[in-house]
Amino acid sequence: MASSYEKICESFTKSQQWKNLNDEFRQDLTAFSITKYEFKERSYEEDPDKKVEPYFVLTLGKDSCKKSPAFFADDLFNFPASDLIRTIVLDEIPNYLFGSEGFPTYFCKKDKLLEGSKKITKWADFARLRLMSENKDLVAESAARVKLQQQTIIQSPEFIHDKKRFYDLIVINEIKSVVLKYYEKVGPDVLKEALDSVVTHAIMESAFLLVLLKTFFCVTMA
Repeated sequence: MASSYEKICESFTKSQQWKNLNDEFRQDLTAFSITKYEFKERSYEEDPDKKVEPYFVLTLGKDSCKKSPAFFADDLFNFPASDLIRTIVLDEIPNYLFGSEGFPTYFCKKDKLLEGSKKITKWADFARLRLMSENKDLVAESAARVKLQQQTIIQSPEFIHDKKRFYDLIVINEIKSVVLKYYEKVGPDVLKEALDSVVTHAIMESAFLLVLLKTFFCVTMA
């Protein structure tokens, strides 16, 4: 048997306010998409590819949330309902209808309906689940479209360029911090010598590798 709080929630789903909310949710689903991407640095990583972590901004109507690539890895792609269907919007319905004509309270408290408890599902969670279940086909279609969009983005030349550029800026800032640390302690000639030594080291490493390759081919061809 349904509890009094469940009966109240069910009564709200029969209202015009709920119908309006559901219609708006369906409209937002048709436009659900990734609107942009951002990057964050993984300071503990050294590998250039792993050091830069992308985040994709998902937008549903007026609301948005950021998700990492791991979010899209699951074949089921769980729709981020708790992030994108705001509690403050859902709570407008009980705040308007609770105790009004046609919506009995069954001697329950509105605060408890909104906040929930270990035994009572709060209204916002109930409403999210109901919106998802009533529109499961459209939710699945929208989620599949966004997952495909994410895959297309990470393969695009623009994304690859932006990710590399973000890594380049990390390197530039690290070099800059070291240079600024000693900028007023030593002369420009010392800083130049340090940079020259890096270039020389790189050239020597490349030359040594070239010698090894030549030696290898000479031995194998002999």
